[in-house]
Amino acid sequence: MAVNNETSKVALRMPRLRVVQRTLLASLAFGAFVALCSGPVAAQRQQDSTTPIPSLGGYDSVTRQSIELACIVKKSDGPVAYGACMHPQI
Repeated sequence: MAVNNETSKVALRMPRLRVVQRTLLASLAFGAFVALCSGPVAAQRQQDSTTPIPSLGGYDSVTRQSIELACIVKKSDGPVAYGACMHPQI
């Protein structure tokens, strides 16, 4: 009889666990949706204030690579952020 009691306790916990799993999954999905929706708005704001990307053609390859490496993270934020990062490097 103790086995049946334990089995029934486990059976009661399973639906609760599924509810928790569904809640977590819904929260993750909502967070991903919000992140996707907010990305283009931020990029659009950056494009409103245009900063041209400077030409590095006049520099030797080591200097050019050094400037590009200093701003590599900003490059993924778009051309405006990348250009704004590169200007102080020059």
